[in-house]
Amino acid sequence: MKTILVDVHEQCMRPVDVADKLDEFYRLLRCDTIDITERNIGGKQFSVMCDDEGLLKNGAIVSAVDSNGEPVLVGNLLFFHTDPNGNLLGISDDECQHLLACSATYLNLDQFGIYPVITKCDYAY
Repeated sequence: MKTILVDVHEQCMRPVDVADKLDEFYRLLRCDTIDITERNIGGKQFSVMCDDEGLLKNGAIVSAVDSNGEPVLVGNLLFFHTDPNGNLLGISDDECQHLLACSATYLNLDQFGIYPVITKCDYAY
């Protein structure tokens, strides 16, 4: 499946093809527990896979901010769609470009780093 990986540890954001396997998600997200949340990103809805315990970890790195610039997600992220049965679906090339266009560079003074973040990441209602 095609997706975008926001990798705050490698400080990059890039398209990847990922197998629909839990072990692969854990590896890319660098976590032990996964959550999927629905978000509206720049006017388009996505299912965002993230570390369910990311905010509980010391030194959490911001990876998405809302339309007001407030942090909303931390750690590595993957972007998908879900069908009515909850199965994951990849995203299109145009959606990859949309997500890359909705990105910015985030300066984290606490950790002395510059990281890619997704912007305009608002709750989907």
